[in-house]
Amino acid sequence: MGQHERQQEMWVEPINLGKLIPDDDPLRKINRVLKLDFVREGTPWDAYEVTNMARRIAALILLQSELDKNYEAVKVTAIPWSEFTTA
Repeated sequence: MGQHERQQEMWVEPINLGKLIPDDDPLRKINRVLKLDFVREGTPWDAYEVTNMARRIAALILLQSELDKNYEAVKVTAIPWSEFTTA
């Protein structure tokens, strides 16, 4: 088989994400509310996944009022489960 050459690291200097995220960003609000002590110190991939989870939670929080309105609108037109039972 061929030889595999070692690739250069993608990030060669540390990045301070705190400087890149604005003060009014939803991720900062989540960080103040949630305790993320359960997150182990790990790989950049772990940090990436936790960031994605935080973004999804932030999106749900920001969309809460719209989701509630949509739920109320759909609830009125829903068909009761009792109509689907077969006897």
